[in-house]
Amino acid sequence: MDTPLGASVEIEDGPTGEFRQGVAAALGIDGVAMQDALQSVRSFTVELRSDAARLVGGDAWNEIVSGAQTLPGGLAEAFVRDMRLARVYAGLSLVGPEAAAALVASTGLRGLVERHSSQLVRYSAAFVIRDGSVALPGGEPASAVWENFLHVKPARPAAFFRALLEHDGGKVLAFYYAVSQCDPRRQAYLVSSTAQAARLYQPKSGSCDRQNPPSTCSRNWLQQKRLSPRR
Repeated sequence: MDTPLGASVEIEDGPTGEFRQGVAAALGIDGVAMQDALQSVRSFTVELRSDAARLVGGDAWNEIVSGAQTLPGGLAEAFVRDMRLARVYAGLSLVGPEAAAALVASTGLRGLVERHSSQLVRYSAAFVIRDGSVALPGGEPASAVWENFLHVKPARPAAFFRALLEHDGGKVLAFYYAVSQCDPRRQAYLVSSTAQAARLYQPKSGSCDRQNPPSTCSRNWLQQKRLSPRR
């Protein structure tokens, strides 16, 4: 800006300035150093570094996202254009490496994108593997209960996760997730036996619809039972 003493470079205030300063900070730009350099009519170099991001699924993404190489933003732009891709990427990034590999193996990356993207990102916290087996809500004592629900052994993570995603239209997954969000004592009570779990699951199995999706009805169901999930 022009002043009686000549040109002056100042850091912008207000909402617009705050936003721009935030962008500069995220890019590692020292605003004060830039101001001093420009004020002294010196050049100021901005160095933008690039790095590789972990992409669970690897080359399989290129098979699904046709033409991503021709987009200016590459695969990242494809994620912006198709939210299913973004949801699957986010969901796989939120689980551990073993669980992510098992999920990709369960239905294939294309299956996750085309059929299960919303479930994956919504219930990602439920997909846990420990010591090569699925870490179940209710622990090892509940193994028989979940096996009776899904007809798959937890020792087969990929098959178990596929059953969770697909069984009863995803309602079992909503129940599984809701139980996993309770403290260990409540988990043990909810799945203490197949009969107990089935009795608690059945009343809500018909209540999930477009107006009341599984994530909502699961939480409502827990609250009705006074078994609210841990905070």
